[in-house]
Amino acid sequence: MPLDKVLPVARAFSQFLNLANIAEQHHRIRRRREYLRVHGSQPQRGSCEETFARLVQAGVTPDALHEALTMPAAEQRERMASLRLVVRQYNVYRWAGRMLIDAGRRRQRQRIEARVLRHSTR
Repeated sequence: MPLDKVLPVARAFSQFLNLANIAEQHHRIRRRREYLRVHGSQPQRGSCEETFARLVQAGVTPDALHEALTMPAAEQRERMASLRLVVRQYNVYRWAGRMLIDAGRRRQRQRIEARVLRHSTR
């Protein structure tokens, strides 16, 4: 497409995205007003206010939240890489396998302890 035709299309698309953003903002405001009208002062599910309250209730300290939210980008990337590695290594199949192995070891240990008790009481 020639440059003289691309520019008006790009401008039109940019304007379309601006209008879509404005419509979304109005929709969110309308939904928020409706939620407040129906539910009163309860924080809306999924909102930052509700999420932070749930995290604090779960034992996450406000300082830990602040640290997580202000963490430098390099540290975020490093931590995410570390978590991705853990998830890749410990998928559900490996987790289930380890759980079964642990259960088997525990059962074997209980059998051995029971035998030792039987032989020690003779």
